[in-house]
Amino acid sequence: MDWFSPKKKANESHIDSMELVEVKVESECASCKRMNCPCGADCQCGPFCRCVAKDLIEGVQAVTTLSEVFVGPHTAYEISIGGMTCVNCSSAVEVALRKLGERNDGAVKEYCVNLVMHSGRVVVEDGKGVDGNVIVDTVEAAGYDCKVNRSSAVEKGSGGGKDERDNYGTCRFKVLSGDVDDPQPVSAKEQDTLEEAVFDSVKKLDWVKNLTRMEDGPEYEVSFDKSRQNVGVRTLTKAVQSKLPSGYTAMPSPPSSPSSTDQSKVEMLKKRRAFLLSLIGTLPVFTITMILSRIHAAHELLMTPIAPAFPVESVILFVFATPVQFFSGWQFYRGTWASLKTRMYGMDVLICLGTTASYMYAVLMVILAASTGKKNMGSHFFETSAVLISFVLLGKYLQAVATRSTSKAIDKLCKLTPGTATLCVGKGGEDLEEWPKDMKDVDEVQIPSYAVQRGDFLKVIRGSAAPCDGSVVEGTCSMDESMVTGESLPVLKIVDGDVIGGTVAVEGTCYIKAENVGDDTALSQIVQLMVRAQGAKAPIQQFADDISAVFVPVVLCCFALTFSVWLLVTYTGAAPAKWYEDQGEFMFSFLFAIATLVIACPCALGLAAPTAVMVGTGVGAKNGILIKGGEGLEKLARVKAIVFDKTGTLTMGKPEVDAFVDLKEMGEDLLYYVGCAEKSSEHPLAVAVVRYCEEKLDGKRALFSPPDFKAITGKGVSCAVDGKAVMIGNRSFMATRGLQVDEAGPVEKRLVEMENEGQTAILVSVDDEICAIVGISDQLKPDSAQTIKRLQAMNVDCWMVTGDNKRTAEAIAKRVGLSEANIIAEALPAGKVMKVESLQSEGKAVAMVGDGINDSPALVQADVGIAIGAGTEIAIEAADMVLIRNAVSDAVVAIELSKAIFSRIKLNFVWALGYNSMGIPIAAGIFYPWWEVSLPPILAALAMALSSISVVLSSILLMWWKPKFRIAELGFEQ
Repeated sequence: MDWFSPKKKANESHIDSMELVEVKVESECASCKRMNCPCGADCQCGPFCRCVAKDLIEGVQAVTTLSEVFVGPHTAYEISIGGMTCVNCSSAVEVALRKLGERNDGAVKEYCVNLVMHSGRVVVEDGKGVDGNVIVDTVEAAGYDCKVNRSSAVEKGSGGGKDERDNYGTCRFKVLSGDVDDPQPVSAKEQDTLEEAVFDSVKKLDWVKNLTRMEDGPEYEVSFDKSRQNVGVRTLTKAVQSKLPSGYTAMPSPPSSPSSTDQSKVEMLKKRRAFLLSLIGTLPVFTITMILSRIHAAHELLMTPIAPAFPVESVILFVFATPVQFFSGWQFYRGTWASLKTRMYGMDVLICLGTTASYMYAVLMVILAASTGKKNMGSHFFETSAVLISFVLLGKYLQAVATRSTSKAIDKLCKLTPGTATLCVGKGGEDLEEWPKDMKDVDEVQIPSYAVQRGDFLKVIRGSAAPCDGSVVEGTCSMDESMVTGESLPVLKIVDGDVIGGTVAVEGTCYIKAENVGDDTALSQIVQLMVRAQGAKAPIQQFADDISAVFVPVVLCCFALTFSVWLLVTYTGAAPAKWYEDQGEFMFSFLFAIATLVIACPCALGLAAPTAVMVGTGVGAKNGILIKGGEGLEKLARVKAIVFDKTGTLTMGKPEVDAFVDLKEMGEDLLYYVGCAEKSSEHPLAVAVVRYCEEKLDGKRALFSPPDFKAITGKGVSCAVDGKAVMIGNRSFMATRGLQVDEAGPVEKRLVEMENEGQTAILVSVDDEICAIVGISDQLKPDSAQTIKRLQAMNVDCWMVTGDNKRTAEAIAKRVGLSEANIIAEALPAGKVMKVESLQSEGKAVAMVGDGINDSPALVQADVGIAIGAGTEIAIEAADMVLIRNAVSDAVVAIELSKAIFSRIKLNFVWALGYNSMGIPIAAGIFYPWWEVSLPPILAALAMALSSISVVLSSILLMWWKPKFRIAELGFEQ
């Protein structure tokens, strides 16, 4: 059965898709009063009654009332965007994407542009004429480079049916000349010849959906059914190889979709190259104007006239400055043109105007000197434009270096997957369909990790990392899962144990069966989640966007005002002549205006929020907290109320034996009888009892399943164990067997005590005599009470809302330190939503912490949804954050981290705005009458670059953040 799967979009609260569940209501549960209980109408299993049917119905109804539901298939495109330099650039791309959607009947459903990572994500509705090519054309028309890295289906089809594309993955292979050991590229003519053989071999495979030949070489991309076992790129290349002519080889290709971190590296290298190229022209210009012109002999040589008042110096400066202005500075012209089209004016406009004005003024002065025969120093403005461009390019490069370091967490995660895997095959080299009984029938071969297929059997040895997610089929090993859970202690993996791809075996050797490969592994999902979170805008970023939207026009006004005022005071004689006698009135005024234009760039403002969020999400992942976006971070920092689910959140989520009262002192015999009697039952209480008996017996006596086992649903079990008649059940079960419990006796008194403590009490009889009482409860997590205490100390209003009965809820609340007034028992999903809404109506920002399907509506409704990592996939999808460690105390760590991140964002904003507020008056020369010191445009460009770098470094300092509330202090063990 497929359950619904609500998902929150970035910066929106509505649900994209879901599947409705039709459940036939049959009867009311005698224990929990819910309909269609799997345990039957006579169920008396108390708080462990597994009534999920109505929860699902109520949950779906609650969710569907929250917001609009998208229907129809959708595709998400991950794109790389080159050329963005400030927040106005990213805003211009977003405006272009928004207008694209408006022109195509709302085809663009979601778009997000990441300035720091030079990437974006666009979700479009299929069938409306918008695809990857259209998106690329749109972004390029806005003035930026664009490339589609990957595309994937993200929505479900109309009518609640799952889009069949959700089952399809992609892989690539290439055809080369020669053998595997020495492959050689094939010519374009050979490619055309081989194409028919490739397509003929692939079209016969029923698990392949489509095949596409790539434009950039002899490479093919295949979409295939990834739900099938033992199919993938290796099976595909074998099929292709069988049809190829002799002398050609089909080989798997590594995934070609670069990560955002790769794009950041590309941008960094591009900026470094641009800066170094600009130095070729700038260094000679700088040397002539600032050094040689002050050496008498060199100055005389440079001033040698080619024509009257047309010296050699002017020619050399013009020759070297012109390529810098129009080749190295071309990106500023292109950005300015794009800004004019989108009306989003950014850094490029300021730099373009400033450098062009300097360059054109120098050209005009040189022409004027040649035509009039009167010498002037106007040619030295070539130095202003060239050095200004080089300094700006240097600042961009340093900024790219600094911002790239903010994505180190993603880099480290990406490198966890090993490059190769040890594949177990049959003696003939064939793939194994099932694990053999005898290891003698197994050979081992090394393959690239990207060639692993679902259903493969792989060997993981000590010191190696698992190449994918899988389950152990043979052997035991201890795996270091710290990269996912944050726990330093290795986790023992035995047969049927789950292994996470990228985790390292620190001891032992095991063989695993590949379950999730490629982009479906837990590690890949974490990376994709982090990349998406780092690209999502926090609402506070809108503050920066709003300021930047008007900042450039204001700066242009400051430029014009500065130039006009200084020109006025110099030409009217209001300013002392000594201020400008060496430069002239125009040049003196113009330098102030250019410095004002350059220093005012809003780059630092645009980096204040995204860099802090990016570093913060990496720190969160390091501490076992997956953050899905900036919106949840900002709201969590303002949380004043937090609602906890009970089962699986505050408690362990599974029953454990709390008390085993041996009334007849039978010792190990009683444990043996009880364990054997419950061995055949699948009820969660029975599983807990068997586990307890096995632990106490410690292998001294092996339990078996009695052949005459009988179970009455919701009441108890009976059987014969070694000739003894054993019965286990509740009061009513014993009563039907003629064993009445004296209401005034010690047995009844003990039963009532257990039940008042929130335990489920069951009776054990051997040969028609009650011999034991077993108390079972859902164990409280060791960090729950400390978590509640810590939150209350932070003035956070704590609530527990559970579907469990009131008696159990009150017992748990008492143990964690909650008052009866702050618990709600027997709550259905809609009731949890209502409580969240009630707290929100009081003006409180509310967080919801849960793990189950029935928690998902409340997780969506809450300002911040926090899912426990061991919870259901649905709950995790609905939440804004995921606590991987399964420790509820990480909710406190998440709150502390969010407050630290947004304190840093505010500090960055203060620094960026303060810097511009102070820099513009200084550059404009407001203090010149008192100091008689001006800020040259070159230093203004350097100062502008340093402001951006300082904001990035401020964000990077978050990497050293440590939580004040540590799980280790509580002695918590996973």
